[in-house]
Amino acid sequence: FDLRTGRMLVSVRHDTGAREAINAVLLLPGPSLLTGTWDGKWHKWESWPQRPLRPIEVARGERGVGHDNLVTGFAMSANGHKLAVSCTAGCVLVFRGHCPTTEVEVQTVEELSSLREALSIGDFGELYLKDSLEIAGASLEAGDELLSQGAFAGKKSRGDIVKLALPAQLHFRFVGCFTNGRNRSWLRLEHQEAVRCLAISAEDSREFLYSGSRDRTVRKWDLSNGHCVHIYAGHTSEVR
Repeated sequence: FDLRTGRMLVSVRHDTGAREAINAVLLLPGPSLLTGTWDGKWHKWESWPQRPLRPIEVARGERGVGHDNLVTGFAMSANGHKLAVSCTAGCVLVFRGHCPTTEVEVQTVEELSSLREALSIGDFGELYLKDSLEIAGASLEAGDELLSQGAFAGKKSRGDIVKLALPAQLHFRFVGCFTNGRNRSWLRLEHQEAVRCLAISAEDSREFLYSGSRDRTVRKWDLSNGHCVHIYAGHTSEVR
């Protein structure tokens, strides 16, 4: 709606094939709109408000998030690089966008072999790290994807890695980066029961995520790394 005139500008349906209740919404600059039922949808427009783009799916396919789940809230970091989604599946999923690329110059055959063994194949054929890895003086995180750039340009398989000419300049980026076409959670922040609400707060130069749950706690998380900073217990009923 236009708040000045009260005129409706656009009507958005979460899923054209179903009429499930919408439990959460978040309007963002752009404009774009997040809606949540059992999963989340990110609605954007090629030309506001007449030409909507295909919605981006959020939280679908995540562990434990099925049709019995409800998305109860969304929160976006101040710079728009992190999106938090609260779920009755007992967790908050944090997604990342605008993810940096790490360049690594591999010098030895042993390093190539270690990299090959550390990589898994994803649902779309992407190669990503199962665990964190120290290689060629660089620290790579679990979930970093080997990009088809540099020495690995035009190559796709784990077998291609040990055939690379040395030194090999390789590029990595978080596999679920939502501004690069994929939506896979970066962090999974656990409660003991359904998460009912959440909010992001800027404190000095850092951002923290607060989540409230049916387990009668509010938890404070460092949004830069997912560490639980504090648990506020003692509530007599669920926190909503």
